[in-house]
Amino acid sequence: METAYFKKKLYGGKNAFSRIADAVFFRAFIFCAIFLMLPAGELRLPLALLLLTAACIALKILADFRLARFRTREREEIEKKLKRQRLLLMPEDELRAELGMDFAIIRRSKEVGIDELLPIIRGDYKICCSVSPFSKEAQDFCAAVKPELELRDMLSVFSPEITREDMEAYIRAQVALGAKRIRFKGFRLERVAASKYLVLGFMLLLLSFFVRYTIYYRLLATLSFVLPLFFRLRTLQRPAG
Repeated sequence: METAYFKKKLYGGKNAFSRIADAVFFRAFIFCAIFLMLPAGELRLPLALLLLTAACIALKILADFRLARFRTREREEIEKKLKRQRLLLMPEDELRAELGMDFAIIRRSKEVGIDELLPIIRGDYKICCSVSPFSKEAQDFCAAVKPELELRDMLSVFSPEITREDMEAYIRAQVALGAKRIRFKGFRLERVAASKYLVLGFMLLLLSFFVRYTIYYRLLATLSFVLPLFFRLRTLQRPAG
């Protein structure tokens, strides 16, 4: 479940069917380019399939590397989010016991602005800890009127422990919430990542100057350029809702 959650989030919410269709479509383009590049003969098709296999392996390695990096960053963000939620819900006396009495405490779910910071500035506190980040305006205002007041992220002072079970429970809740929102509307090609096809189009256009089948390469390149634009126009023209 965890891997499926991170994959879906990495690829912009596309489900498994959309990702598979996207991969098949993209690799079909690659196969056409490889096949046209090779000289005619009996070995043309087997060699094209062999090169396609190598390209698929390379793409899989890159995709796994990208997913691993995304998973690490996303887990860190989830952990911070859960810690901030725990700090928001923690009883005041328990939090004070952890932080001490020398800290001014601001606990709110949204960014801390000047209005929330004013009572702290008027007081005698030297350090102010907040669960949520301070806005740029609040930081600038504090630096101008009371530079001796230090603004800190509460996680830098006290960081509640988040277990693996907490992380898994959060992911299960997000998956369940996403499942309630999903309504199947068929495969929407406009959701395919355009960047891959634009890069492929430029590569095919460049190769067209060095191979015999110039017209075929340029037709494939044109198709690679036009498809993302066509799908984007369909998205913009679709009525809201």
